[in-house]
Amino acid sequence: MIKNMAGMAAAGVLGVVILALVAASMLKNPKETCQGKNKATKRDIKMASTVSSATLKVTIREEIELNGHQQGGTTTKSIANVNEIAKRIVTASTTEAGLLGFLSALSNVGVTANKVGYMAGLLDDGDVRYIRITNLDDTNFISLTFRDEDNTEFRVKVDAGHSFIYSADNAGGLVDTMKAGGSALGSGLADLVDITVDADTASCDVEVFVASV
Repeated sequence: MIKNMAGMAAAGVLGVVILALVAASMLKNPKETCQGKNKATKRDIKMASTVSSATLKVTIREEIELNGHQQGGTTTKSIANVNEIAKRIVTASTTEAGLLGFLSALSNVGVTANKVGYMAGLLDDGDVRYIRITNLDDTNFISLTFRDEDNTEFRVKVDAGHSFIYSADNAGGLVDTMKAGGSALGSGLADLVDITVDADTASCDVEVFVASV
């Protein structure tokens, strides 16, 4: 019995020694152990997009009754495969500033995109399908300037509370959708390069909504 107890004690001491050696080994280089675990974790993680394309429905409705008859109407446009929305409210000052820029078209006019600031962002002109710009001010108007790849421009006034909708091509986006030359009728269409904005009299809040595929 004494021999058995001595053997058990020896085994217990040996077990404690082994555990101490293992612990010392881990403490000696804990960083390596953690890094190895992190590497394995990183390899196991796979990111996947959870955004599915959807159809954007744009509805324009006029309501007015004249002499007892409804003279309004409703028009709906469906735009399929939309998976990107850019929506922002920005402040337009009385100094003209970039509102939206379109990457491929910018390079056509020799403008480096990262050297130009656009308050509502830079987008791919071939992917854009719908643009709405709304003047949220209740008093002052804003002016929008549209420039094409030939460096010609046209300018429109958007009064307080009004919206301007730029209709992109159903398949080609903003490619070949405008022309601002002196005799635009006799020439082909060009790509939209950018849109700038400035406010009359005082700063205005402007909402921008862009849908892309």
